[in-house]
Amino acid sequence: MKSFDDLPAPSEAPTASPRSLASYDSDTDSDVAPQSPVKVLEARLSEKDVLNRVQEECALFVYLLKDNLNAGATPIVVMYLATASATTGATMSGTIAAAMMGLLYLSMFDLVNQWSGVEEDMVDKPWRPIPRGLMTVRGCKIRCGLVAIACLAASYCYSLLIPCMLCFLATFGYTVGWDKNFIFRGFVFMPMIFMIHLQVSMRLALGRSSDSRALLHWAVTFAAYYSIPFLLQDLRDLEGDAKVGRRTLPVLLGARNFRATLFVLVAVLSPPGFYRLLEALWAQQASLALVCGLWNSLFLIAILYMLATGDCAKAHRLAYKLVVFMYTFGTSPCLYFIVPSVLKS
Repeated sequence: MKSFDDLPAPSEAPTASPRSLASYDSDTDSDVAPQSPVKVLEARLSEKDVLNRVQEECALFVYLLKDNLNAGATPIVVMYLATASATTGATMSGTIAAAMMGLLYLSMFDLVNQWSGVEEDMVDKPWRPIPRGLMTVRGCKIRCGLVAIACLAASYCYSLLIPCMLCFLATFGYTVGWDKNFIFRGFVFMPMIFMIHLQVSMRLALGRSSDSRALLHWAVTFAAYYSIPFLLQDLRDLEGDAKVGRRTLPVLLGARNFRATLFVLVAVLSPPGFYRLLEALWAQQASLALVCGLWNSLFLIAILYMLATGDCAKAHRLAYKLVVFMYTFGTSPCLYFIVPSVLKS
C-alpha cells in the first residue's frame, strides 16, 4: 500500500491496457473458486501493510503536532470542561468533540505551516516530518486537503461555521506568505486562534447561549490581551525567521531590545487586562476573582523573570512554554468561574 508521499503526479499515473480492463469483465467462475494458500498469505500481508501504514501515519502526526499541541488543541478541551462543568454539565461526547475539533484545526494549520516553512524548520525544528524526510511537500498537501474536508464536515455537524471560517482564513494567510509580516502573525493570526478556541469550546458547552453579546465582548478582550505575551513565540524562532526573511519583531529589533519591550508591555498591560477579564466575576464574587488573579500572577511573575534574565535560545523556549502554560492551565480553567458571571452580567 503506497503512502501519500509515494503517489505519482497526475502526469505519471499509469494507465491500464484495454486487455487488462476487459479481463475484469470476463465471465469466469474464478471468483467463486477456493482461494489458494498463496492468495490467503497475500491477503494477510496486505492487512499487515495497512496496519503498518496506519501506524506510520499516526507517528507522522505525532511529530507534526507535538510542538503546538498544548497551545493549539489542549486549550479547547480545558475551556470546554471548565465552561460546561459550571453551566450545562460536561459530557464525554462533548469532551471528545472538543478534542477532535482541536486536533483537526491544529492539523490543518500545521500541515500548511509545514510546506510553507520548510527552510525555517530546517533551522529551528529539524525534528518535524519534512526536515526528517518522513513526508514530502506533495504528501503534505494531499493530507492537508483531506484534513480540510474533515474540518468542513465536522464543523457542519457541530454548527461551528465561524471557527471553521477563521481557521481557513488563518491558514490561507500562511499559504500566501502573510506570516512573514509581524503585524499579521502577531495581531491578526494569533487573535484568530484564540477566538477559534473560545468559539469552539463555548458552542459545544453552551449551544446557542454562546452567542451572548457580553460573552463576545469578553472573548475579544481575552484575545487582545493574550496576543501580547504570545509574541514570545517569535523570539523562540528568531534564527529561522531571520534566515527566511520573515520580518518579526525580534528580527527587526534584535533579541535584547525585543525582550525589554515585551517585558514593559506585559508588565504594564497585565493588571488592566486581567481586571477587564475578571471584572464581571469581581462584581459578583470578589474572593474568587482574587484567587483567579493570584493564580495567573504566578505565571506572569515567572514570565517576566525569564524576559529579564533569559538571554539564550533555551531561555526563550522556556519563557514561551510558560506563556502557553499560563494560557492553557492558568486562565482557561478560570472560565469555570468567569463564564457564568459574564452571562449573568
